[in-house]
This record gives sequence, structure tokens and C-alpha cells, in this order.
Amino acid sequence: MYVVYSAPNMLLPYVGGILVDRLGTRVLLLYSALSCAGQLLFAFGIHLRHIPIALLGRFLFGAGGESIVVVQGCIMANCFSGNFLTFALGLNLCVSRLGSVCNAILSPILDRYFGVEAAVMAGTTACLISFVSAISLLRILPTVPAVPLDEIPPLIQSFTGEALVAYSPSAIFFNDDEEDVAEVTSNTCPPTPSQTIIRQNFHPRRNSSYAVSFHESIPPSESTPLLFIPPNIPAPDPTPPTSCSALAMFPFAFWILCVLYVVFYGTAWCFNNTASDFLQDKWFPGDAVTAGFVMSIPDSASALLVVLTGTLIPTTTYPRLCTVLLILSFLTITICHLILGFTFANPIGPLSFLGIAYSINPVVIWPSVAIVIQRHEKKLQISQQRGDGMLGAAYGICTSGLNMILVIIPLCAAWIRVESGGGGNSGGDGWMWLEVFYAGLAGVGVCGATLLWAIDGLGVDGNGENE
Repeated sequence: MYVVYSAPNMLLPYVGGILVDRLGTRVLLLYSALSCAGQLLFAFGIHLRHIPIALLGRFLFGAGGESIVVVQGCIMANCFSGNFLTFALGLNLCVSRLGSVCNAILSPILDRYFGVEAAVMAGTTACLISFVSAISLLRILPTVPAVPLDEIPPLIQSFTGEALVAYSPSAIFFNDDEEDVAEVTSNTCPPTPSQTIIRQNFHPRRNSSYAVSFHESIPPSESTPLLFIPPNIPAPDPTPPTSCSALAMFPFAFWILCVLYVVFYGTAWCFNNTASDFLQDKWFPGDAVTAGFVMSIPDSASALLVVLTGTLIPTTTYPRLCTVLLILSFLTITICHLILGFTFANPIGPLSFLGIAYSINPVVIWPSVAIVIQRHEKKLQISQQRGDGMLGAAYGICTSGLNMILVIIPLCAAWIRVESGGGGNSGGDGWMWLEVFYAGLAGVGVCGATLLWAIDGLGVDGNGENE
């Protein structure tokens, strides 16, 4: 089921992120409807005991569910900034963790007393509530009317002087932004054919007096040059960037954060999927309810702490401190999994420390992606005059990478269990080596966070240039 959920999301979140950048947050309704329809179809398949229908519903649910995460991140990044962004994302993660806690606690209870269909219908009800919430959110968000693609003017437009009231000033200011006004004198412009005006990054109007302000104006003549392109801004490349070149535009710090995001959630989610069986096999034989309560400790602790850490962690003001916290967090995850795998100590302690680590990682990683990308966007707009957003695509890349891992890790975990001969009281070492596997993934996070600290994390773009 988890493979079917994750398979479409190896690519769809990246495509969904691009759609968010191009079409805005309106796509939230599409993804919510798709997710809700998939869950309804899954519940219908469970009711009929028809596996293909259930798998199709799971596929549709995954296709919409992960893209919703991308839209959520973009909405948060656009509505908040600085430490407010960290707090908002922390609050969002708190609600998400509480949902995981409720699922871990209620699912075994509903299954025991009412059957598996009742547990599935509880999840369907939550999905319907999410769909209604998406509709309500879109009603209160400020909207910007979309411009059809065929009406978007090109970056360079050429038209004859008959379309304008032509002037030939000695100084022309053609940018409305007071902080970035470009001045071009007619004496420095190369000669061009008469009555030909080329305007860059500007929508033409019938009367140019609405578009430009003139310090001095003189009547145009046949020899008056009217080229308005400043020499210090290169003309944009008319060839659209390919997918590879677009990916190459993301800064190196973003790719490190992407790896940390994938490793953290890949380890946490996959451990959560096997935790109930692990706890029953090693500590609570045949007691699914107790195992469900104990396995909910990391999510419960992180749900309570994530708002606090989101308020206290200075993501924007002290980035190097945040990378140190990431290193300590991944170290904690590594040690906890080793303790769970090699000892029979009470699991409540290690699981509690996992909850603390779970409250730090996403609060640092998720807003840091927005900070790095938004600073990089600003840099590109200054140097390359780019208007396309990158944040949605960035969140989409992270989510797609995570779902690739969620396809691979469960298969690796199953292979480790089988090859090592089971686990726990059954006489094999499967759980021990599986915990070593999770600890190794967290060790990759330690190395990545250390590298992020070495390049000064969020302070540079990863290429040696300040953001």
C-alpha cells in the first residue's frame, strides 16, 4: 500500500510545484479533490474486498496528498517571513503530528471493536474535513487574477513609432520602481532605424507619457536614436530553459537541505510503519493497543514541542546555530535507533528522545528551504531579470525525492528482515539490523548537516557567494 501511495509521487509533486509557481494556490482545490476522491475509492474497495479498487484509490490519494504538502509550504512562505514563518510551519507540523498520533492510537481500537471498515471510514471523514478546509482557505486567501499565456507580453517588444507618442528625451526613466530606476541617455545609445522603439520589461501603451517620466523632451527627428535598452542588462535568452538547466539553477545549499529532508522523513516514516510490529515482537507480544500507544510517543512529543521549537529556533537570524541543532538532532536519532536495536531497555526513553529530535528537524529544514530559495530568487531577478518563481518547484523536488525513498526503504527493510531471519523473540536478528539500517540513514543526515554547517549553511548559496 505504501509503495502504491509513493509511486506516483516520485514525479507528481515536482510537476505540482511548477503548477503552483505558474497558476498559484488555486491548484490546492484540485489536489484536495483528487485526494478525497482517492480515499473514498479506497474505502469503497475495502468494503467490497476488492484489492484493485483499493489500490487505485490509494494511488489517487497519493497523487493528490503529497502535492497538497507542496502547496501548503508555498502558502506559508508567501504569507509569513522570518521567525513568523518558522512558527507557522511549526504550528502546521503540530497539527500533522497530532493526526499521526490519533491514527496510531485510534486505528487499533476501531479495528478491535468495530472492524477495519470503521477505521478506514474514520480516515475518510478526516479527508472530507480536509477538503472543506481547503475550500475555506481559498475563500480567505487574497487572489491575483491569472493572466492567460497568450496575453503575457514578451520580454522584448518591437513596434513602430506610430503606436506611440514618441519623445526623444536626454534622460529616460522607464522603471516604476523607485529603488531600481534605470537611466539611459540618448547620447550613449547606438543608432537604430528611425521610428523604431524597443522596450524591455514593459507593456506598451498608446501614450508613452503614462509609462515614462521625462526630465527634458524635444521633438523627434529622423536621426534621433530611440533605443531604450540599457547596456548593462543583457537581453534574455529566447530559448526556454530545459529541465536539466532549470534544476541546475537551484543553489547547492538547497540540495543539501533536500537530502536532509529526504533522509529525515524517510527514516521517521518508515520506522513508524514498522514500529508497531517491532514493539509487539520485542516488548509487547500480541498487545497491539499498548504497542500503538508506545509507538505514538515520538509523534506526541514532537506535536507538543514543535510549536515551542518553532518559536525559539532563530532560523533567519542565527543560521549556523540551526545547522548545529540539525547535527545534534540527527546524532540523537542515530543513537536512539542503535539503543532500540541492540538492547532490551525500556523503549519509552529512546522514543521520547526521538520525539525531541522530530520537533527540531522539520522546524529547521522546511523554512530553510523557503529562505534559501527566496534569497536565490531575489539574486536571479537582479542578475538575470527572471520573473518565474522557484519555491513551488523546490518543495516539489523535496517531496518527490522523499517519495522515491519511501518506495525504496520499505523494500530494503523487508529484505533485511527476511535475510536476517526475522526478529525479536522469534530467534532472528532482523529487527536489530533494521535498526542499524535506520541509524545509518540518520548518519547520512549527520554528514549532510555537517557539510551545511561547513559552507555556512544559509549564509551562502553553496557556490561561495553570499545570498
